[in-house]
Amino acid sequence: MTAGTDVRYAARALTRSPRWAIMVVASLSLGVGANAAMFHEAERLFLGVPPGIPDPKDLVRLYETTYTPPLGPTTGSVGDYPRFGELSRGVHGLEYLAALATTPVTVGRGVEARQLTAQLVSPSFFPLLGVAPALGRFFTAEDDRERAPVAVIGYELWRHLFAADSAVPGRSLRIGQTLYIIVGVAPPRFVGPDWRQVDLWVPLQTAAPALGYSLNCQDCRWLAIIGRLRPGVARAAAEMEATGVLRRSAFAQPGESASVAVLGPLQAARGPQPSVESTQSLRLIVMAVLVYLMMCANIANLTLARAVHRRREMAIRSALGASALRIAKQVFSEEIVILLLGGLGAVFVATWSSSLLSGLMLRGIYGANGLDLQLIGLTLLLIVPAVLVSNVMPAILVGGGNALATLAGSNSIGTGRSARARRGLISLQVAVTLVLLFAAGLFLNSLRNMLAVPLGFDTDKVVSISVDLDRNGYSRSEINAVYARLQESVERVPGVVHTALAVGSPFATSLAISFSVPGADDSIYRSPAGGPYVQAVSSEYFATLGTALRRGRTFVPEDNAGSHLVAIVNETMARRFWPFDDAVGKCLKIGTRRSLPCTEIVGVVADVKRIQLTEEPTMQYYVPLAQTDTTFALPITALLVRTGGKAESAIGALRSAIQGVSPDMPYASVAAMSDLYEWQLRPWRLSSTVLGLFGALALILASVGLFGLLSYLVVSGTREIGVRMALGASRTRIVALVVGQGASIVLVGLALGALAVRLLGRYLAATVYGVSAGDVLLLAEAAGILLAVSCAACYGPARRAMLVDPAVALKAD
Repeated sequence: MTAGTDVRYAARALTRSPRWAIMVVASLSLGVGANAAMFHEAERLFLGVPPGIPDPKDLVRLYETTYTPPLGPTTGSVGDYPRFGELSRGVHGLEYLAALATTPVTVGRGVEARQLTAQLVSPSFFPLLGVAPALGRFFTAEDDRERAPVAVIGYELWRHLFAADSAVPGRSLRIGQTLYIIVGVAPPRFVGPDWRQVDLWVPLQTAAPALGYSLNCQDCRWLAIIGRLRPGVARAAAEMEATGVLRRSAFAQPGESASVAVLGPLQAARGPQPSVESTQSLRLIVMAVLVYLMMCANIANLTLARAVHRRREMAIRSALGASALRIAKQVFSEEIVILLLGGLGAVFVATWSSSLLSGLMLRGIYGANGLDLQLIGLTLLLIVPAVLVSNVMPAILVGGGNALATLAGSNSIGTGRSARARRGLISLQVAVTLVLLFAAGLFLNSLRNMLAVPLGFDTDKVVSISVDLDRNGYSRSEINAVYARLQESVERVPGVVHTALAVGSPFATSLAISFSVPGADDSIYRSPAGGPYVQAVSSEYFATLGTALRRGRTFVPEDNAGSHLVAIVNETMARRFWPFDDAVGKCLKIGTRRSLPCTEIVGVVADVKRIQLTEEPTMQYYVPLAQTDTTFALPITALLVRTGGKAESAIGALRSAIQGVSPDMPYASVAAMSDLYEWQLRPWRLSSTVLGLFGALALILASVGLFGLLSYLVVSGTREIGVRMALGASRTRIVALVVGQGASIVLVGLALGALAVRLLGRYLAATVYGVSAGDVLLLAEAAGILLAVSCAACYGPARRAMLVDPAVALKAD
């Protein structure tokens, strides 16, 4: 019999067991596809090397751990340019050392203006990573020293902005207020040391001053430093050498004698202090592995049940002369068909899941979209061991034995070694499913709590507009004049209700300056949350944001430069400085001079979140924008707009109004206020969505496994059911027998799952917000869902058992 004949026979054999084939193919498609997508996306964050780097071996990122009592150790970037120079000269264990900083920049002006991502890099950057230009050249140390305004553009930018013109080297590109000469094009897929999309690179010394960075600032921590270990140099030796340079540095800060250099992975997301998203993603990988193992157990269970059911068939084949090799070959052909069908389904599921996970895990990450050859390869890599491993245990438990004994015997419902193994597998699946559902519930409730955090202002009707004018060479007076023109233009847009100008705004810019309260104790000024923070705002600010006035009044147009100095404080600041008195009418002295006049507090407003959704209430106060020359002379940073409808629906009209103000306008950022803090919700959205999907997948696998087990127990125990009914057992009794089998399996699994949840509670407690990791009610809800689905899975086999005809069942044997 040829291989093709074997496959055709295997396909016909599977059509005779369609329910089993559908359950196995569905389990493979869902389990392998979802896990392949999860591993594929997580690989970009933790395991894979960013694209376009030909030789990633020995590449490291330099960090500094500083021990500062009483805060303890803190780890961060070395970060300032003076110390980068010292490290470059003093650390010989690193063959190359490069500095980089990533920043948004405005390219072009007026209607053509767009915001791109640029990296300021030292000339050693490209040699360090070992890349060659696709076109032209990279910039050199001479370019940087001579302050030559040159740039290297990314391959994708070259294709889309310059239509892949081979003559692009030598053309100019306006970045901010400076014209840069393009000298080269980066190779395809190259985005630097992280997966984040980068559009262009400029020399560090040339671009830093124009883009608002100080090369002389000490301890500013704005640079990332990467390097490559020299051949034969151990990482610990290079760390010790770098530590010595940091401690001997002429720019070392007081108390930094305990600083230690740390060489971490090239990708910042991998540590030594991984981001919240990275930490959550690692936990999700662990959950994905559990679901993958659960899928393997589920397929093993179904295969084991079918193998037991087919023992008589195989015994007859053997008795008729079929060799063990012939039987094994036929079984292998059936596995090949299952593998092909499951593989096709898994690729489809992986494609869909990859797109979903890319949006959740890797938003803004280069190449995070859809299906690619790597994903297909990973899918096939996962499905082959799943099929093979899932057939090992059935072969062990069912294999062996005597053909005559098999022909003479019969299977009793729910007895024997294989039945016990099947029960154990289903119980473990139920336990894993309970853990996943409970964890998904925890993160879903955490997300709800995050969304319910009082922000102190409306989010659905407010738009924030900011223009990068400072880094484009505008003076303070010019910036304020541009924002005034923008406000006039925006106010004419239909649907705009209020507008306000501000120096500092929520989730954007935060300021703190010295001030004093006559008679206040020094300890009152100190707060774990920092501050007090100050904003300079126009009279319509609180009406625009929708911030509630608690006492007194808000600002009015008459609060101008020539009028009495006034201020408004938030509730936290009022309670802190005047716990037993009304803050309205009290005196603030803003600035450091002793002869400062009093600024009178005229109102108290609700607390507003400043930067973080989860931050403790911070002290904040507000001064009229027209009086900032008396307090602090900083340019306007934002124009806030309140619309009559949803903020998102007004963004297009607002952007058109802005572009019409000036043909030379830099890129303007126009965003709904909710978009400014959306990134803080992503870890909880990620965990709740992915865990919910994996929980649902686990629930499907567990119910399919339970359904398949009970179905085959009923089929293999048909003779026993017939005997029981012939001896007087009622159909209700038979149904109770089958349902009891399923209930006992599920209850054991629930008990194991509850124990696992209790053990994992401390582990999960640090990653949830506003909920208890030992929430008994949530555990009961998850268990209730499992019981309900299990009862539904038991219904089909129980109904089939109830319809067994005793006479037919006894004749069949």
